[in-house]
Amino acid sequence: MTDAETDLPIDAVVTFYKDSKPINSIITVNGKYTIPCQANDVFIVESKAFGYQTKTEEVTIPVTTLNLVNYDIKLQKMAVGQVIKLENILFELASDNLLPESFPELDKLLRFLKASPSVDIEIAGHTSSEGNDNYNLKLSQDRAKLIANYLISKGISSSRII
Repeated sequence: MTDAETDLPIDAVVTFYKDSKPINSIITVNGKYTIPCQANDVFIVESKAFGYQTKTEEVTIPVTTLNLVNYDIKLQKMAVGQVIKLENILFELASDNLLPESFPELDKLLRFLKASPSVDIEIAGHTSSEGNDNYNLKLSQDRAKLIANYLISKGISSSRII
């Protein structure tokens, strides 16, 4: 896994799908990863890293494979104004109480922001469409404020967050 412009290694989450089902999800170390596979295996590979566009592509393992196959995925950096959708930011139902399984994703965002001090972000929250529109709008705003406050409490300047 490398940066498309610099060719430097990137740590990312790589998920492998076979027959439309996720079979393995790993975090690269210095841009490298391994999974067990056989000749002729076909995978859909999804690669995600903060600050980079998600990339999804089909990979076929060559018939001549005896041991390891080198396969480099090159990711493009995000452009100004591009939306990054955070997965697994979860709240209790009809509440702005953050669930503990949200923290790994928030901590990835935190690491990205600390490593990219010139990046400002806008946070938007959402709810289901069920219930009162005014209540849902306030809940969405409260959820976004909670995420902003978490980042601020971890050292990100409030001036970088909308």
